[in-house]
Amino acid sequence: MSRYKFVRYDHRKHLDAVFDIMTSPDEQPMFLMHSISNSLKDFDSWIQDHLKYNYNDFFIVEDENDRLIGIVYSYDHRMIDRHCKLTVYIVPECRHGGVGGLITLDFIGFLFKHYPYRRINCDVYNYNIESKTSLRQAGFEETGRAKEYRYFNGQYHDLLLFTMSRESFVKRWASRFAPELADEQ
Repeated sequence: MSRYKFVRYDHRKHLDAVFDIMTSPDEQPMFLMHSISNSLKDFDSWIQDHLKYNYNDFFIVEDENDRLIGIVYSYDHRMIDRHCKLTVYIVPECRHGGVGGLITLDFIGFLFKHYPYRRINCDVYNYNIESKTSLRQAGFEETGRAKEYRYFNGQYHDLLLFTMSRESFVKRWASRFAPELADEQ
């Protein structure tokens, strides 16, 4: 699968799928920092609040047949410090062939085009091997670690901070994912 598109979250169309992903006991621990309600009504309020107050950019990623591939969003925007965090979630059946890395780089290109950031950060739990591998292959650097940050599957795990600088992205990826930025070199 190489064709995908970012579409703005449409509450009527996407609520059920986003609820299923963000409350799944198997998927939620891979990308969310905290647990959220398992009631659709409570989740509806939670997601609306997060869309309004926490997430600057929240997209559903779909294939050419409008099937959900994943979710990408940015949060913790620090305009004075010129950085933000991002989350990329890919549904299990699409976690092959590098599509997650392509989607991540495409989203980073979007963020660097639309905001004056110096860097984009990503928090990953140490047990999320697929995400760590994908981020490293894309050129993210591990820049920090919070020891024993999360209790999961009977043990404590570190939280890793990964970052990609604007300079690194422009040098390595702008020509492919954000040609408008290529002359920043």
